[in-house]
Amino acid sequence: TEAMTTYSLNDHMTVIGTGTAPHVTHTWIPTTSGPHPLHLRVIQTDGDIIDLTRTVTVRADATATTLTMPPTAPYGTAILLRGNVIRADGPRRGQHPLSLPVTIQFRPAGTAAWQTVTNTTTVDKGYFGVSLTPRGSGQWRATATARRLNDIESLPSVSPTRSMSVTAT
Repeated sequence: TEAMTTYSLNDHMTVIGTGTAPHVTHTWIPTTSGPHPLHLRVIQTDGDIIDLTRTVTVRADATATTLTMPPTAPYGTAILLRGNVIRADGPRRGQHPLSLPVTIQFRPAGTAAWQTVTNTTTVDKGYFGVSLTPRGSGQWRATATARRLNDIESLPSVSPTRSMSVTAT
C-alpha cells in the first residue's frame, strides 16, 4: 500500500481544506480580494511535519448588489424587481460592471430553500430589472455572479433579502 499524507490548508487562520492523499491537491476559491496568507501543513506518515506559508494576492473586485421592489402585490399582478451592481472595492471601486449575470431567487414564506426564478444581466451603470408575477408571499434576493472582466475578477455578491406579501385580489 502507498503511504498516505495528511494535510490542512488555512487562509487567515481559517481551515479551508483538509484531507489525506498520496498527492496533496486542493482547489481554493477566494471570496475577498487582497492578500491572503496561505499556510499548508503536511504531516507525513513517518511523523515529519512540513509547514509552508505563502501570501497570495487576489486581484478581484468585490461587488455590492441592491434590490428594490414593492412590499406588497395583488395576486396575479406583474411587478418590477430592479437593482444595481457596483464594484465595492479593488482598483475599479465605484464602477458598474456591464453584462454581469444576475440571478433572481425567491424563498416562499415558511421555507428554507431558495428557488431560482429567472436570470438577467446588468446594463448601463450596473442596473438590472425583471418583470414577474409572484404567486405567493416570501423573500426575494438578487445574486451577482462572479465573472472575469478586463483581467479583473468580479467576486459574487448577494443583495439583502426583501420581503413581499402577495394579497388576494
